[in-house]
Amino acid sequence: MKIYTRTGDKGETGLADGTRRSKADLLFEALGTADELNGQIGVCRSIKENEKLEPVLARLQDLLLAIGSVLACPSGQLRGKPIEARHIQETEKLIDEFTAPVPDLKNFIHPGGSPLGARLHVSRSVCRRLERILVRIDREAELPRDLMVFVNRLSDLLFTLARYATHSAGSEETIWTPDRI
Repeated sequence: MKIYTRTGDKGETGLADGTRRSKADLLFEALGTADELNGQIGVCRSIKENEKLEPVLARLQDLLLAIGSVLACPSGQLRGKPIEARHIQETEKLIDEFTAPVPDLKNFIHPGGSPLGARLHVSRSVCRRLERILVRIDREAELPRDLMVFVNRLSDLLFTLARYATHSAGSEETIWTPDRI
């Protein structure tokens, strides 16, 4: 099978349900951002700085592909499993688990700390962009509520994992102080 089809050469592309839309459609912005986030998490996995995070990050990649499946089938004809309340609960449990060993945070911090922590912060910021795009889509075509809540929790989890990775590596977080401006 050839990877190129030439069907998108005029600025349109197909969705999994067979519909065609402009590549400028906000839906493709969401799909591309979910893909970018998946790629960023793949970079995090390649760092191999914290073995405990490997299965968590692999799971997040699977869930991001499930999000893509939902978005690529606006007609509702899913090719995979949807994001459900159980995924939100699973994510909240992970947030609690990885928050426990990390010092309480009372200030803003600079993204960074350890190499893995820094990449997880980048992943978090991409996730926040995905969430903003999904909110814009949701205003026009209602998205599944569990998907919207999950993406919100996912950014919280990525922040938590960034802090955990930095703490586990023995690195310090840089606290932002306004007097340095």
